[in-house]
Amino acid sequence: GRISKIAEYNTIVTKLLPERLEELLNKDVQLTFSGYFISHLKIKELVATIYNMLDIIKGNFAKLKFGGFEEQYAEIEEKLTLLTDALENEISCKINFDEHYKEVLHQAQIVEADFIKVKRQYNEAKEYYHMDDIIEQRFVKFQNAAAHLSDKKREFEGFIFSNSRNPYSFMVQKMNLIQLENQEIEGEIQFFNQYFIDMKQYAEETYLKEHELTCQLIQTVGFVRQNNLDIILDFYQNEIQAAFSSLQKIREELKLKPIRISYIKEQFNSIQGNVLDLIQLIKQRVQEANLAAQSIIYANQLRSEFNQVDQLLKEAESNYAQQNYKETAEMVIQILKEYHPVAYQMLGGK
Repeated sequence: GRISKIAEYNTIVTKLLPERLEELLNKDVQLTFSGYFISHLKIKELVATIYNMLDIIKGNFAKLKFGGFEEQYAEIEEKLTLLTDALENEISCKINFDEHYKEVLHQAQIVEADFIKVKRQYNEAKEYYHMDDIIEQRFVKFQNAAAHLSDKKREFEGFIFSNSRNPYSFMVQKMNLIQLENQEIEGEIQFFNQYFIDMKQYAEETYLKEHELTCQLIQTVGFVRQNNLDIILDFYQNEIQAAFSSLQKIREELKLKPIRISYIKEQFNSIQGNVLDLIQLIKQRVQEANLAAQSIIYANQLRSEFNQVDQLLKEAESNYAQQNYKETAEMVIQILKEYHPVAYQMLGGK
């Protein structure tokens, strides 16, 4: 009961806690001797404070005052636990620091060297390519981040090589910040390196695509003329001229320095689609015209035999003259299907 409880309290105050306090003082001496900087933990001050608390508690015990001891003991235990955890943290931080600080510094040196290369490439690229505002702003941030990293690296090296007596927890915190900045700047280095490659590649690819589209358009015009269908060229004259003009503007933009990649991208995507659609449309019109002409040639063989065919053909020829090639072909093929099945099959049964 009460007597055993008092005996337990007495053991804690006179034996267990003093032993733990002496262990802490010994650990303080050992760790300091081993190169740890733990003065910030104020171990001696805490031990002295707890000894004073124990003296007061022992004085109360002598007066048979045991009330409130468990609360006081819990407070002491909390202080000792926090201090023990802090010491263990310093030990693990020293291991972490010793294992990684050289690697982190080496990586920061690589990042600094890579930044200098990217900065040189950026200045060279600006002579050839227009940089959008968003890229300019991103590069300024990147430049500031690289300068900040250099400052942090120098500060960190100063802590190491001047033998400043800083706790390892403090040094690891500094090291981790440098490592984080290394990673962020490495990401920006990769971004800008890829950005330079992409701009150059896009300009080269667009130059080839523009040349190829111009050739396709010229070939399409030639194809129409070979089929003696200049009337189709007349019909699409404005669209063809606009297509050639648009492609020429892209060609001229690619020759102007600095090249406005974003502007060209926006323009060329639309131009490319329009030119390809126009080429496809003109070729389709030629095919429809040829099919209509062939159909009329076959149907002409039936003209003298069937009055109805003669009447329908006159209507079809009028349609053909008005460049309604698809309707003409469909009309005449229906005649052939009914009156000339062989010719109908020869035209593909369309």
